[in-house]
Amino acid sequence: MSPVVVGLEVGGAARAWRAAGFDVVDDEMRMGGVRVRCDAASGGIAAWSLAGIDRDAYVDGLVTRAAAPSGGPAGRHPNGVVRIDHVVIATPDGDRTTHALAALGMVVRRVRDDARPGLRQTFLRADELIVEVVAPAEPPADRSAPARFFGLACTVRDLDECAALLGEHLSPVRAAVQPGRRIASLRHRDIGIPVPLAFMSE
Repeated sequence: MSPVVVGLEVGGAARAWRAAGFDVVDDEMRMGGVRVRCDAASGGIAAWSLAGIDRDAYVDGLVTRAAAPSGGPAGRHPNGVVRIDHVVIATPDGDRTTHALAALGMVVRRVRDDARPGLRQTFLRADELIVEVVAPAEPPADRSAPARFFGLACTVRDLDECAALLGEHLSPVRAAVQPGRRIASLRHRDIGIPVPLAFMSE
């Protein structure tokens, strides 16, 4: 059985995430079934919590905490976010990182080599989330560096309403890789969020 992502620890103060249209209470918010905790001192995504694993671990360098299944309401956000669509992980060695995630029970669904020259994307399913592993198509000679969490893509009820709310803080809406969906990127550093963040239509 695939593990379930139930928690994330992300960088940036609560006020910065509120400026991006999230409802944050006591440094926490919920996106779908994922409890997200803000830490102003963190420079990115520090860790994730997974239900369905039996102990804390470093998974190819990724801080991974064992957790109980998450419950409670999904959360309602002014920007319309209803869930996290995918978590992006960057690595110098895509095969190594993919194997480490597959050993947890995540299932590879697709591999793309045509998104950007020189890059390979591997998509794994972790319950309601997709985990996207981004790596060089040809691994460098020195691929000893660990994998790292890179960013998030969130699904919103209405991308046009989200764009109207965030205004200049959001890039122009464009077609997503997924057929029939659209996407826009948050200019995250302008509002103090160190985590690259995108919003996608359902």
